[in-house]
Amino acid sequence: MTPPHRALPLTVALLLAGCGAVFPRYTAATRPPPPGMTTGGQLSQPPEGVRVVRAAEAEAPPSKPSGEAWDGDGPPDLYVVLYRNDQELYRSEVMSDSAHPTFTGPGVALYAPPDASFRVELWDEDGPFDDLVGRQEFQGIPASARQGGQWLLRMEHGATVRLEASAPAPMLGLGVTYEVHGGYLQLLEVVSDGPAGRAGLRVGDRITAVDRRSVSDLEEQGSRRALDRGTARELDLTVEHADGRTETVHLPVDAVYPAR
Repeated sequence: MTPPHRALPLTVALLLAGCGAVFPRYTAATRPPPPGMTTGGQLSQPPEGVRVVRAAEAEAPPSKPSGEAWDGDGPPDLYVVLYRNDQELYRSEVMSDSAHPTFTGPGVALYAPPDASFRVELWDEDGPFDDLVGRQEFQGIPASARQGGQWLLRMEHGATVRLEASAPAPMLGLGVTYEVHGGYLQLLEVVSDGPAGRAGLRVGDRITAVDRRSVSDLEEQGSRRALDRGTARELDLTVEHADGRTETVHLPVDAVYPAR
């Protein structure tokens, strides 16, 4: 039988062996561009497949199919949920006591290729168990709405939801999410239509230096500040690609369009 004083260190060692190291994770900062950059044509344009989508208005039938009032005591408290390929991407604010509300909240920037499958659901918030008012599925954003416009979805029992699409607003930044390791920054996410993505950086690449200063010297907070400066000035990154190549990549100050 293993003595108690020997069993404890062994148990701790086994637990530590089964746990992977946790590294700090950050997304490089973004900020709105100055008005002159937006109007002067200096920034890259948004990709065709990215749009901001939000609920503009909705309408519920006067009562549930059973004839009961939606809330039991008055008009419904409606909200809209949007899914792409069964993943929830957007949920509107709840509009209380209205069967025909107008929504004013922000939308969500998302990838909307023509073959993407979407589902919209209209719900009534009603205590612990919300009531589904209606749902509708559709494929892609209608051509008439892609450049900025609305379209109407008709659901069962006369319920409707009107959606609105618009072009995404540009933000200045690199468009990367990364993990801080001892001597490098491991790229976890790269926005393909951001400065880093357009320069050829990909998930799995390692940044080892920023403006010729090594990540080892900069350490965690210095590396983070260095990448965040990409919202205001050009950067030179030393990158070890996943295929083994090492190169210096120049990133200009340009637009990034983060999207889900």
